Formats: sequence, C-alpha cells, structure tokens
Amino acid sequence: AVVLHLDIDHFRRINESFGRELGNQVLRAVSKRLQQLLPLETLHAHFGADHFAALLPMGVAAHAQAEVERILLGFAEALVLPQGKFYCNASAGLALQAMETDADTWLMQAELAVEQAKRDGRNRCHVYDDRLIEGAQNDARLYLELRRALEDHQLEVRYEPRVRMSDRTVAGFEALTRWKNPVLAAAPVERTIRVAQESGLIRDLTREVLRQVSAHLASWRIAHGARVPCVSVNIPPAEFVAPGFIDLLQQTLDRAGAPASCLRVELVESTVMLQPDETRAVLHTLRARGIHASLDDFGTGFSSLASLHDLPVDEIKIDRSFMPVEMRPSSLSILRTIMTLATVLKLRTVIEGVETEAQHHLLLALGCDYAQGYLYSRALEARTAGELFASGKAV
Repeated sequence: AVVLHLDIDHFRRINESFGRELGNQVLRAVSKRLQQLLPLETLHAHFGADHFAALLPMGVAAHAQAEVERILLGFAEALVLPQGKFYCNASAGLALQAMETDADTWLMQAELAVEQAKRDGRNRCHVYDDRLIEGAQNDARLYLELRRALEDHQLEVRYEPRVRMSDRTVAGFEALTRWKNPVLAAAPVERTIRVAQESGLIRDLTREVLRQVSAHLASWRIAHGARVPCVSVNIPPAEFVAPGFIDLLQQTLDRAGAPASCLRVELVESTVMLQPDETRAVLHTLRARGIHASLDDFGTGFSSLASLHDLPVDEIKIDRSFMPVEMRPSSLSILRTIMTLATVLKLRTVIEGVETEAQHHLLLALGCDYAQGYLYSRALEARTAGELFASGKAV
C-alpha cells in the first residue's frame, strides 16, 4: 500500500493575507476536491493545519506517482468559495510501505517526502527513499550545532572588499559569515541557511550579523575618523518584511553608535516578487532613514522591468553566474544588456566572482561600477578591513 501526504502550498500566506475564515473555507474546498480526485474507496483525512493524508489502494501502488501527478493537476482548476473562485497549488509526498514499517514511521516518511517536494519547487510530488531520513538526521545535527554556535558566539563576520573598477581602490565591503565551529565551517553555506530558515534560527543569525557589523562600523569610525566604509548585509526575505525589522535595524545601529549611512541592506529578487507591496514600503522607510539598499542576485529572479523601475534601491548586484568564464558572446550580450538597463535606471552595478585580470578589464570596458572576487581579496577580519579602507590603497 501507499501513503500520500499532501500540503497546500503557501497556506500560511493565505491565512495571513485573507484571514483564517477564508483559510478554513480553502481547507474544506481542498478536502472536497481531494475526495473527487482520489480513487474510489480511498481512505483520506485532514490531520491538522494544511496537512492531508490518504491511504491509496493496493492496485494504485504500481503507478502511484502518476496517480498523484494527476491529482495535483486537478488543483489547476479553481476552488469555488462563497466569495468566488480561488486558486492554490499543493505539494505531495509518497511512501511505500515496507514489511517492517509501522504506521507512525510510514506517515513520517511521507511527510519527509512532501518537505522535499517543497524544497524542489512545490506543486510537485516526491517519493520517499532512505536518503531523506539520512538528510533529516543530518539537518537535525546541523540545527543543534547552529544553535550551540550562536549561544557560544562562534560566529565571526568577515568583510569581502567591494572594489571600484576605475582605480581598484576599496569602496566598501560585504559582510560574510565565518564559523569557528568545525561542523558549521565544513557544511555548505546553502544548507546551513536552509536549516536556519526552516528552524527559525535565521532571525537570531541575522541579528548577530547586524550586531557585529554595527559594532565594527562604530569601531572604524573611532579608529579612522570620517573614513568609514559602507557595509552590505544580506537580509533573508522573511526577515526583511517581518514586523519590527526596521526598528530592530535602527536600534542595533543606535546601540553601537554606528552611522546609518554606512549600512546597505541587500535583498534578493524573490523578496520583491513574493511580497512586492510590503518590500517596497520597507525600502522607502530605509531610504528615509539614510540606509542604502541593493537588489542582490540580479538576473536570477526574473523581476519585471515595471517593478524594477520604481523600486527604491541604489544598485543592482549581478549574480556571479553571469560572470563570463570563457568570454562567450552570449554571456557578454547579457552583461552588456544589464549594464545598459542599469544606466537607464540610474543604478550602480556590482558583480561578484571576479577571478582574473581579463574579467576585470572586460567588466571595466562594459561600464561596471564595482566588483568583488578573489582577484582583489578574500574576506578579511574586521580590523584588517578597516585599515585597508582607511589606507586608500588599490588592490
């Protein structure tokens, strides 16, 4: 037999945006739709929040994934609610019962599969295999290490120079995290960030980074007077639009005695796409307080030109994937188009991942304003970074 676990995609956002009453109506409509789509005599239930489960008949086991894909396609048709039509998608996980598997383990396996389906992009089905439980156990260990590291102050912020293309002097820095904890130091950054986001520790991590950056800005001002660099800090999407984020940012700067004008927040394109109104409101408030903003990973989120035109940001940061390694004409054309767009919109351009002199000279010819990468410097300790900026030396 086969267990199906199905979750409504972004159900929390439905509750927050439209209210719990409409959320409950969506749950009832999804339950009714499932009853229509599932094979006859299928046992199914709603077991909390947006979670649904079904025990698929033995005859379906051989083609269970195809059957679930058919069910997911059934959600393309609008749900009919008292207020009118409403659209939503779902993610699904499947677990095939082994002889030794008890019911709780079986359901847990289906739940792990649906979580993987969400990571893969949602609105799809994933079938459980033993690698998922191994991954979940590794994530649990990483979470414990992450929590311990934050409590024991094992996070260190380092600074990657942002170089002015025209004369190769340091114009500012990007704050990067480095772990003194050996487990976290060895773990892929993307995995650490994902575990932090899924566990809620991303808020503590963001606060600690902001605290250290603010303290370093204040210490640089004491040591070097007016020559204080602007530091870019990447803010996770959920934190950027979270209530109280702006106040937290301002309080952290004020507590350290750091100038707001020396902080630049970076947000990824997906933040703008998912919550455009909230994001734009936060950006306007930041600008009013003298805090700069940058659109990070530009070109990977497919933001519309209309939204970019009136977005209150100072610059676009071009993703390193656009850096031409072999100087192919297609890569050069994309970069040239981005530079032209930035010029029209009066936005500065920054590109990451510069590793060779040839790349530097190419970007200079294309009109790029700033660059980062191993060609210029690796991430530096705070004291070294402050001294490098104050010296005005080229790199």
